[in-house]
Amino acid sequence: MIVLTKKVGQKVGQKVSVQDDFYVFLVGKVYYVKFRNPSTRELLTKRTTGLRHKTAATQWAREEWNRLCASAGLKDIPLGDYAKFFFTGFADDPFEILVKAAGRHLGYKTRKDYRADLEAYILPDKICKKSIPQITRADSMDFRDRLIARFGLSRKSKRIFQAYKNVVHTALEKGLTQTDSVIRLGVAYKKQVRAATNIENVKKLMDPECWDHPKLRLAVITAGMVGLRAGEIRGIKWKDFDIETETIHVVRNYINVEKEKLPKWEKIRNTVYPKTLQALLEPLRADPDERVFMISPHRGPLSYRKLWSSFSKAVEKAGIPKITLHGLRHSIQTALRGRGTNPELLRATFGWEDEGVQEGYTHRELYDLSSQREQTDSLFMELTN
Repeated sequence: MIVLTKKVGQKVGQKVSVQDDFYVFLVGKVYYVKFRNPSTRELLTKRTTGLRHKTAATQWAREEWNRLCASAGLKDIPLGDYAKFFFTGFADDPFEILVKAAGRHLGYKTRKDYRADLEAYILPDKICKKSIPQITRADSMDFRDRLIARFGLSRKSKRIFQAYKNVVHTALEKGLTQTDSVIRLGVAYKKQVRAATNIENVKKLMDPECWDHPKLRLAVITAGMVGLRAGEIRGIKWKDFDIETETIHVVRNYINVEKEKLPKWEKIRNTVYPKTLQALLEPLRADPDERVFMISPHRGPLSYRKLWSSFSKAVEKAGIPKITLHGLRHSIQTALRGRGTNPELLRATFGWEDEGVQEGYTHRELYDLSSQREQTDSLFMELTN
């Protein structure tokens, strides 16, 4: 439900956006409300709530809005007619309005995927022919089962069903139905474990002959050695490299060219800047505010596509089992942990939230057992002599 409350300096009666369902504001000591006509979206005359507390006034307005919707006959619209306005990115997108009202943001990629799923798999389904109040939990379960039968217990099934749930929850919030037909429903799938590889294969991958561009090779080496994610390696600047303390300050994450964010989990952190890496990078040091790994002529951040494409070609040229750039992060962490590096220190430098996340990155089958063999031989000789 979209509710706007009076802001500092805002005049009573000021026009509000046409996407708002109702507008609660204070006149004297009593809260008033302006509703929109559910059918025409025109702003109606203000009405008093008779209440002095914003929470109570907002609750009263929400209940009154539901009654207005019911009297306008909007509850009988088919789910498909309602859902077709979702995930468009336009101002009248019902879900976008709800997300913004909650102070959140729907990412471009997520919206694009939801819209594609809506058009390809949700709108053509028979469930969209039903009116919103008629949709029951059994209907939602049947729709989920049809998705699973088609795509299996996969990430795709989960994403499509989540898009459907967003539509249903928005309808519930708008008062178009009184039944939450998707409560505690979802698609549980087993997450695919990213492939990791051993150090011998990583060494082959780092061969300069496998790379089209030397800076791309350095970007991958840096990401692998110190545990940077793809977005972090794209955003790293020369001022983030501290030679005196031999540390790298990880303070930004580039999602796309226009958007700079904090690192994942919003964890600004320090990681190591080993001398071997310094020997490779320091001869290239430039202006402190310049990005370290710039390939394109416009001096923008290194593109994901360029990085992934070059990495895939290098893996193919090296003749090693297929892994991703993030799989390299798994491989290096596993090698360091197998060599006795403190797990807590690795969590701090790699930027993980807790031990559970770190466990997902640890592939114990790739541990180097040579040191244990030597220790076992020594112990066996001591016991038998």
